[in-house]
Amino acid sequence: MKSTNSAVSLMVAVFALAGLSPLAATATTEARAEMKDAQGMSVGEVILRQTPNGTILHAKLSSLPPGAHAFHVHSVGMCEPPFSSAGGHFNPQGKMHGIVGPAPQSAGAASAARQAVVTAQDYTGEDFTLTLTYDVNETGDLLPDTWRVDLARGHVGDMPNIHVPDSGELEIEILNTLLKLDYGLFDADGAAIVIHAGPDDYMSDPAGAAGPRIACGVINSME
Repeated sequence: MKSTNSAVSLMVAVFALAGLSPLAATATTEARAEMKDAQGMSVGEVILRQTPNGTILHAKLSSLPPGAHAFHVHSVGMCEPPFSSAGGHFNPQGKMHGIVGPAPQSAGAASAARQAVVTAQDYTGEDFTLTLTYDVNETGDLLPDTWRVDLARGHVGDMPNIHVPDSGELEIEILNTLLKLDYGLFDADGAAIVIHAGPDDYMSDPAGAAGPRIACGVINSME
């Protein structure tokens, strides 16, 4: 089957992937996460502030191991050591992990890869673009089960690594252009900030091969 059924399949795949409410309602403009280690000791705080261009995360941290550490927004507001209770990365668009993104997939020797670009809406109601790749055979027929999505954009909760000096203290501000302090973040199970023992490699799914979780803080509205 070619164009008509392919287009229908494409649209079903897009909206199933988006699968999120078009409504956008800001819950708060400022939030806070008190960061604690696995022993329950405070290691600082993260203040989140909504802006027209995303959310600024202002982290004031102490008593952390020196070196590079992954710094993510996680999908569940529960911080019980070893912090697996915080769930995976905040990922309302159902994408794979990675700021850099996974290696591109190539079609087989007897097929060719083609792409279709579709606009959908994310959980805030804003438009975003998906590039879907599919394979066709030598006569141009769609090969079954070959739809795949360009996922290089990564999770909403993906952020750059933080680099802690020998003092164990760090103050840093990070702008997450995809994150909003709205009902998507403050849903029934909330969300959390998590710091990992090692750095995010920005590619490996689902968590960047960042190692154990060493600190966690539930995100709470300040309004």
